[in-house]
Amino acid sequence: MFRNVSLRIRLLARVLGSLILVLVITEWLSSSIVRSVLMSSVQQEARNLVGERVSQIDGFFAGVGRIPVVLGNASAMDRENNEALLRARMREVVEKNPDIYGSTISFEPYTFYEDQKYFAPYYYRGGAGGTIAYVQFGSDDYVYWEWEWYTGPRDTGGLYWTLPFFDEGAGNIWMVTAAYPVIRNGEFIAVATVDVPIEDVKQNLDTLQVGTQGRVLMFDRTGGIIAASGIEGLTEGDPVTDWVAKVNSPGLAGLVERMLAGDTGIMELPDPLGQAGQMWAIYTTVPSTKWHVVTFVSVEEMLAPVTRVTLISVGISVLGLAILAALVWAISGAIAKPIGVLRDESLAIAGGDLTRRVPVKSQDEIGALGHAFNQMADKLQESLSGLEQRVAERTAKLAAAAEVSRATTSVLDPDKLQREVVELVQERFGLYYVGLFLVDEGEEYAVLRAGTGDAGREMLGRRHRLAIGGSSMIGQCVARGEARIALDVGEEAVRFDNPVLPETRSEMALPLRSRGKVIGAMSVQSTEEAAFDETDISVMQTMADQMATAIDNARLFTESQQALESTRRAYGQLSQQAWMDLLMGRTGWGYRYVKGIVLPAVGAWQPEMIAAVKAGQTVEGSEEDATLAVPIKVREQVVGVLNFRKDRKGKGWTRQERIVLESLADQLALSLESARL
Repeated sequence: MFRNVSLRIRLLARVLGSLILVLVITEWLSSSIVRSVLMSSVQQEARNLVGERVSQIDGFFAGVGRIPVVLGNASAMDRENNEALLRARMREVVEKNPDIYGSTISFEPYTFYEDQKYFAPYYYRGGAGGTIAYVQFGSDDYVYWEWEWYTGPRDTGGLYWTLPFFDEGAGNIWMVTAAYPVIRNGEFIAVATVDVPIEDVKQNLDTLQVGTQGRVLMFDRTGGIIAASGIEGLTEGDPVTDWVAKVNSPGLAGLVERMLAGDTGIMELPDPLGQAGQMWAIYTTVPSTKWHVVTFVSVEEMLAPVTRVTLISVGISVLGLAILAALVWAISGAIAKPIGVLRDESLAIAGGDLTRRVPVKSQDEIGALGHAFNQMADKLQESLSGLEQRVAERTAKLAAAAEVSRATTSVLDPDKLQREVVELVQERFGLYYVGLFLVDEGEEYAVLRAGTGDAGREMLGRRHRLAIGGSSMIGQCVARGEARIALDVGEEAVRFDNPVLPETRSEMALPLRSRGKVIGAMSVQSTEEAAFDETDISVMQTMADQMATAIDNARLFTESQQALESTRRAYGQLSQQAWMDLLMGRTGWGYRYVKGIVLPAVGAWQPEMIAAVKAGQTVEGSEEDATLAVPIKVREQVVGVLNFRKDRKGKGWTRQERIVLESLADQLALSLESARL
């Protein structure tokens, strides 16, 4: 896209593009953080405001609620019914408590006077000029013991708050009654009450509003609306569920359902009136009366400062970008020329001429960049030399692994095989110690079967074994079926502390897997720290798998000899004859693999294939054909041949490729022999 654009313009575009991206991300992050912090702060302040106001309301009702309790307990302690004392007590309560409208102690039928069914003296602020008035209510038209203010405390046995009601004809105001049962000598005899006006509570609901678009709603425990602020069209006493159904807001319906269930908290929902966007609903309950209060707060209004700050910040950023663009344009002219020289020299180095170096003529950033390129070229030369060395080392390891694998295929004596394996691995890989463990019959321990050096002989003498699944590397390796490596065994937590191998600094445990089962593990140890890497694990694990197959085959062979003594003695002679019979019994055994398709092999054998069978070793065809024939040998008998051909003719086979393919032929021979058995 910028190939034909000058460096100056590209520098300007990339610098400004990067800065714009950074500024956009910074603005977004800062705006999000400020928004989150402000949101949390506003929510907390709103909750504190609501909580403080609700606590004041609850404190008021809690204080008033103690009056009927004291009045009822005093009446319960009277030894006999005394109307004068009772009325004086109630009048005093009304006179000394301006927050209540009236008070009564209403008795059960024929309880206060044996010949009087109704007895409910009531003092209230209904006289002229707000003086205290008295009335005795209760009649066949007004059976007071059937009303909520009487049945509530009688049935609950404690302080009871009625639902809010409008006292028409008396105070003509909204009130609520606090009632308490009078229990004398264990028998319910009356109810003491106080009527509490709630007009002040309703009028002060505005103090719970937050912001100009805030709204407040209060309703009782059954959902009856008590008061609202900022919400038009609500009638006191109507069910709040009617309003919910009218506005048809799922969010509001869920909120009211939570509140009626007694939950408190905060939630975000669309404005039920569709005027203020998203709103926070902060809802709680007045503990004493079980009234529910919810304050709606406009999210947009509360977060308006964040929007203003963001716009100002964007304006400042745009101005800064304009100034920076001018500076970059001026500076880029001075940078373009030396960068061009630097680019040419860099392309020469990238083209493979590692002798080229960038001329460093200054001590500024351009000079430092040139010096860095020169260091890179030096390191690249060193890396290529090291890479060749690593390739040689890996080739040597592959050759050693192939040699060990080939050696294991010719030994069927398990003890001899195990001894030769550890000695060969130690010798070919230059290791400090190699030990071979096999799982015992009870599958509880990994028992050392072969070990190199004096340490191996000593541990074999004391029948060294490690618990499977224990803390040792061998125990973990067998239990998990995966290789374990410790580059500094002094710091490795999972290892067996073995005093007979004090010089060990690196250790690797390789599982021996045969036929899908872990039959043991091999421990290889070095006196060098960090002596093993992932390449070593791959090479040695492949070798370990081949060894495991050979050990398992040797074990199975020995077991079969013990079970079938006569067959075991004749097996060496019959094996060769069996392969001859097998091969002679069917002609045309062979398959070829071409471009992902497996087909039967037809036609005459290639000359190099015949030569490989006769010589018993790998034969390479002409360089023009790029073919390689590898014999498949079972117990030194050639039973077949693998013929490989490269796509590109004229390209010979490397030593590493021959080693890999010969190893493949050895594995195939093992598999064929196992399948024949």
